[in-house]
Amino acid sequence: MKNRLLRYCSVFCFFLSGISLSGIDLNRFLPEKKESKIAPAISLPVFPSSAQAQVDPETHNKGVSLNNDGLKAMKNKDYEKAIKCFSKAVDHNPSEPAFLNNLALVLHKTKKKPERALEVCKMILSIDNKSFPAAFTAGLILFEQLDKPLEAISFFELASKLRPDDVQVLSSLASAWEKLGYSDQAIQVLNSAVQYSKGDPYPAYMLGLMYLEKKDFASAIKVLQPAAQDDKEGYVRETLARALYFAGELNGLAEFCSETARNYYNLPNRKSLERILHSLKPHKLRFTETINIELSDPRSINDLSMLVRPVPTVPEHQTVTLESAEWLSKGRSYSVVPSAPDSDGRVKFAAQNEAVGSKLSLKLTYRIHIKPSINSTNSIFSSNSPDITEFLSNPKFELDNTDLKQLADALSANPVNLLQTFYSAVGKGLSYQENCEEKSLSWIFKNPDVCDCTEYSLLFAALAISRGIPARIATGFLLKQEISGRETNIGHAWVEAYTPGKGWIPIDPTLGQNLHWAYFGNLLSDQLLFDIQESGRKNRITANVTANTANVDIKISSSFCYNILKN
Repeated sequence: MKNRLLRYCSVFCFFLSGISLSGIDLNRFLPEKKESKIAPAISLPVFPSSAQAQVDPETHNKGVSLNNDGLKAMKNKDYEKAIKCFSKAVDHNPSEPAFLNNLALVLHKTKKKPERALEVCKMILSIDNKSFPAAFTAGLILFEQLDKPLEAISFFELASKLRPDDVQVLSSLASAWEKLGYSDQAIQVLNSAVQYSKGDPYPAYMLGLMYLEKKDFASAIKVLQPAAQDDKEGYVRETLARALYFAGELNGLAEFCSETARNYYNLPNRKSLERILHSLKPHKLRFTETINIELSDPRSINDLSMLVRPVPTVPEHQTVTLESAEWLSKGRSYSVVPSAPDSDGRVKFAAQNEAVGSKLSLKLTYRIHIKPSINSTNSIFSSNSPDITEFLSNPKFELDNTDLKQLADALSANPVNLLQTFYSAVGKGLSYQENCEEKSLSWIFKNPDVCDCTEYSLLFAALAISRGIPARIATGFLLKQEISGRETNIGHAWVEAYTPGKGWIPIDPTLGQNLHWAYFGNLLSDQLLFDIQESGRKNRITANVTANTANVDIKISSSFCYNILKN
């Protein structure tokens, strides 16, 4: 949400109108059709002739001597000499499996001459088509060195037939299928690998990652939870934390993340774990809101005050105390005491005459204790049974918009859970980019790739209201770790939707785009609530001015800064 407080004193709400675009590409909002790729038929290549060469004893013995020299060189890690010795041994007797196996081993170990190593593996298989080492090594060479996963699969499959319970082979086979884009085949292979892993969590880790990629969070959790018990490095636990978070299963997750972060230091996605933990653990913070005012003719001003609805306390989510209020002007600060709140919850901050200039600021400093509210139905106010007609008549939601009607009809074709359907659709159909102005619903359909949280929330609320579900936009601030201690003018917006029996539930379609179900029905520790936009509710911030002239231009903007406190 960009700075929403840029206003003139006589105009408090401004929306761009546009022409509805009939024929909108609905596919960008609709679920993708899941079509499994048909795996190609895989067969082994034709191996060289396996006819046994006739070698006299003297020649064979020379080969044995060279092979022994190669083994000594291997022991001394003189791999160049070992390759030469094993190669000469094979030249003396190309039908001797020991010579071939040793040559294949050293070639694969040194990662040199992969084509030659592959050729040797094929020679071994031509002599013994049940040689597990030759089959597996050939697959590894093709997959890892020659980047030929399709050809590697045939050798991995042969190796898996020879050793059906070999987890390393199955994992390699799954990786080859995945690299080719055949995720269903990879998942099938890994499910077999998990059965044989016996304390090795890596196959379950791979399988969990694939389920995450497919957004099948329930399956990811099912396979990762038992594997986490055997996890010695933390990578399974970190992946499980993401799966639980994305699935919206948040109870106890903060403690799980804290323990994982504390006990495992070299996690591959430690920042993701810290992001999750930041949104789930309680915070104590000092939060500063600075309301900036620009006056076109300050000399004409007789009295200036700001009416502000302060950051509210929300039961079970945020406890707020206004620590101080001061006017900043002309390099000086002037302490100010707020009035008692009016019927709309706004308090008045009157500016001293000496503080009034062309530019001045009202700085409000809060002390806030914020914690996650899981399965939340909390709000700063609510009604037991909102009147849907008040929402249907609000022109802000443009319910007669043709594109909105088409999209709502398409998404309502299978109304299992409309709110979840709308949540996924908005996150899929819009692309985030801060656009610095508040836009209309018509504009959203014309510019779906440059929408920010306000547009995400507006579209979601409009979809819900169009189907008779009361919805309203909440404004606030997102406590991002990277901006702690830095001033910003970027706020945040999400939605509250009303369902009978539950009340108003928070839904953040912007964060749901990447974080999936964590922000559906939960108000987390990084969401600081300012206000609710609802019909008949006055603006949160308003300038109150008396002046000598009829027209006084006042420009209002806001900036924010927070610091997390240790105590």
